[in-house]
Amino acid sequence: KNKIIITFSSTSIVVPNSGNLGYYISKLAIIKLCKLLQFSDQNNLYKTVVLGPVNTNLNKSLPAMTGLQSKIFKALSLESGDAAKAIEVFASNSKKVLHPSIKARFFYILLSTALSIVPSVYYRSYQKQKKG
Repeated sequence: KNKIIITFSSTSIVVPNSGNLGYYISKLAIIKLCKLLQFSDQNNLYKTVVLGPVNTNLNKSLPAMTGLQSKIFKALSLESGDAAKAIEVFASNSKKVLHPSIKARFFYILLSTALSIVPSVYYRSYQKQKKG
């Protein structure tokens, strides 16, 4: 009773990667599940952190990003310590959802809006992924 349960989602819920829809669905399901659990369980508090890019040691073991991907990551990513501090504050406040990087959230919402206006850009990218 009276527990705080924190789950982690991703900004991929705003602009899904067409090559990895399972990841998109799982991260979207986390948010929906927390809302459902909160509705049925008034004794505990269910919260979700919607992470954008975070600069961690894990990134160092991945292939190096190049070009536009690298520039976007550098512009939007948080340092892991900054993300941890934001999550620590979030754990003790009454907010139910945290977007640690406002820049990333704003960027992905703008990108999602642009892709809904010109969907052919997104579909062309998907077709290149399928062929590659």
